[in-house]
Amino acid sequence: MQSVCPLPLSLSLWFSKAHVDTKWPSGHWCPRPLFLGIIHIQFPTTVWAPCSQIYHFSFNRHRFQTLHHAMPSHHLRKIVLSIELFTILAQCAHLNYTGEAVTTRFWDCCKPSCGWNGKADFNRPVLSCTADDKPTDIAAGTGCNGGTAFQCSNQQPWMINDTLSYGYAGTFITADITHGSVESAWCCACYQLDFTSEPLIGKSMIVQASNTAYDVNTANRFSLAVPGGNTTSTNACAQQYGVDQSVFGENMAGVSSIDDCQNLPENLRAGCQWRFDWFKDASFPSANFKRVVCPTEITAKTQCVRNDEKILSGEASSAHSLSPASYTMASLAAVLIGVLSI
Repeated sequence: MQSVCPLPLSLSLWFSKAHVDTKWPSGHWCPRPLFLGIIHIQFPTTVWAPCSQIYHFSFNRHRFQTLHHAMPSHHLRKIVLSIELFTILAQCAHLNYTGEAVTTRFWDCCKPSCGWNGKADFNRPVLSCTADDKPTDIAAGTGCNGGTAFQCSNQQPWMINDTLSYGYAGTFITADITHGSVESAWCCACYQLDFTSEPLIGKSMIVQASNTAYDVNTANRFSLAVPGGNTTSTNACAQQYGVDQSVFGENMAGVSSIDDCQNLPENLRAGCQWRFDWFKDASFPSANFKRVVCPTEITAKTQCVRNDEKILSGEASSAHSLSPASYTMASLAAVLIGVLSI
């Protein structure tokens, strides 16, 4: 039986001055547009042909004909592997946000900024909750502006071991790193924070960007979602939990001791205590950050997974996912290796 291969790539060297239609042996027609001396790359999604009938084309300038030359299957495999390799590398480079950042704390009970449709390319926005901590409709307005949607209580930090914790953060990454994008670049992405200042040197967190820290937009920043870690004058926490806003501490400071955590609603106390235990009540610790694949333990609580997670994890690569610049670089690099291997 003759093996059948997908045609992920057709290379056409255009030297003709007239439009030429080249008929593939399988019966498919490949239009040859009007160009001079340009290498053209096509990624057809529906064209299939026997491996032995995959061709590259050259132009006979004397007879103005398109000549067909069989390409050995091992050369084809090299080209396909080259395309896959450079596609993955270009995609990962485009997603690989790294840098230095400052970390702060917040817990204002507002609906997360990444909880709205259209903020990024994800499966769904970050989960928001009603006042009784039940998942609510995506379109529900934020409790910080008279609405009924609040931050779910389980979107708080927790310790994995002595040197690693998981959690959530309001995020801002500067334009020089995100290529000018804002929330679409970070909403629901996960970042590993390796702390670089005392008392947290040697410790790391993996946080999901569930919110946006717009109040400071001149530096990279991760504002950790910590119950009792900081509060605002919106009184959304009082509205959500039916308690006096003062139990969440002072405005812009939060509670002052681990004992004060006992005054918080019961489902928030563990995250509050985490601040004084694992986090050592650190104030504005610095960290190096890098984009990582989100642990399922984190996304299980927000239900938000970015569609580029599979690319980052290496599970999938798609030429259509590349930015124009990355697509061009990957394509040219693949062509060079493919040509050299023939």
